[in-house]
Parts: sequence; structure tokens; C-alpha cells
Amino acid sequence: IAEHRLFGRIVVAGASWIALWLELGMVLLPNRGVEIGALEFLRPLVIEDGASRTISLIGTQNAEGNFELHAEAEGEVFGRCVLRAWAGPLNPCLPAEPDNDASSIDLREFYDRFSESGYHIGPSYQWMLSGQDGKRGAWRQMEAKDATKDLNAYPLFPGLIDASFHALASQLADGADVRHGRDIVVPAYVESIRFAGEALRMTSAGVAATGTGVLQGDVAVYTAEGCCALDIRGLQFRRISSESIGRQTGDSESLQGLVPQW
Repeated sequence: IAEHRLFGRIVVAGASWIALWLELGMVLLPNRGVEIGALEFLRPLVIEDGASRTISLIGTQNAEGNFELHAEAEGEVFGRCVLRAWAGPLNPCLPAEPDNDASSIDLREFYDRFSESGYHIGPSYQWMLSGQDGKRGAWRQMEAKDATKDLNAYPLFPGLIDASFHALASQLADGADVRHGRDIVVPAYVESIRFAGEALRMTSAGVAATGTGVLQGDVAVYTAEGCCALDIRGLQFRRISSESIGRQTGDSESLQGLVPQW
């Protein structure tokens, strides 16, 4: 968690919340596929250096058998979603293999550019190894670094999920600048995340991503064998500023009220 910093402060990555909800889904819905729906990130969870915060995932089961969940720390709600069983096959946005028109791109300075914008991530989140861009989308090859911590502590490692979001950087619609001065973008809402419901201790993976609008897109994560492991649809980002991170998390305003809208 300490490897994920926005404007110098530790902020729990949206991917970490997703990994926790997927793990909870495997407990509540054993031996079945899991779908997270209508996922909202309401505000950033900031942890001061040397401090700790207790995170709770709380929910109720509704009449349809789905679980309405929210995540909180010391009484503050940071996100919410609906968790349900998923029985159908995963239907990813793009195939695992790049289109014929896709060409290789240089990713050597990708994470350095993130740091220049105020988004500092450690080796546990730096999975992008190489990539290709085409007319329909982007394809990235992912590999865990040797220094990656707690790789086997989650059904799907949050650093890999976070890196799959980075694959969308080249696919966001014209006018959406992910490196615009003091502002960067973070996940704000996800329409659907479908997971096979089986723990995958992956050290390498493939990612396919396609933009669907301004600061919006779909992402698919593949195993090294080319099987879809995670299907993310309707991922929406929101610009966030250093001022919003600097506010006290006890403010009644949500993340949506703190930052400019697209």
C-alpha cells in the first residue's frame, strides 16, 4: 500500500479495493464466478506515513441474493458496490492477441512520466513490460518485478489490476490528458468487473484495453496461456488534484464533489 502515492501521500489504490472485494466474493460465493457491479469510489483513503487504518467491508444480502457492500475505515465510507454470482463465460472487450495493425510502442519512460505528474508507484505496481497500440485498442505484456511484495496474498494481485488500468492511458479520448500539470486521474466508477472466481497467482499476464469515451474504457486481463481472467467494463476515471488529496478525509463531501468533472 505504501508504494502507491498521489502527490506524496499514501493513497489506497482503487485496485486494492477491487482485489479485496474479489476475495470477499470468493468467500460469499464459493465455487462460482463473481461479478462486482456499480462500483463507486467515493473518496480517497489517505494513510499518513507511519500510521495505520482499519478497513472494513460491510454489506447485506438483498432479496435477489446479491450482496450490497460498502468499504469503510473508522466510520467513513470510501466505496460501494453490488456483489453477485456470475455463471456465464467471460466476454472480453478485445482478444488476447493484438490486431494486425498494432505496432510496438516505447514504454521505457512511462512510469517516469507518472512520477513527474505526482503519481508515484513502487515496483509492486510497475508491471508493464512492453506494448502494442492499434486502431481498436492497446495490448500490454505484464510481468511482476522481483521486488513485488505479497504477490500471493490476493486472488488477483492489486498491482496487476492497477497496471491494467495504465494500459488505457494511450486509449482515452482526445482532450483527456492524464498528465495535465497538477492533476492526474483515478478510477471513479466501474460498471462491471467479472472474475472467474478462482485464485490466480500470476507473475505474468497480458492486458487488452480500449477507450470508449472521454476518460472511459474497457479492460481485459489474460493469463499467460491466453485465457481471460478479468473482464472490466465501463471503467470511468476522474481528474483529481493535490488539493482534494490534502483535504481531511472526514469532510462530508465525496470525491465527486472535490474534483473537476469531465
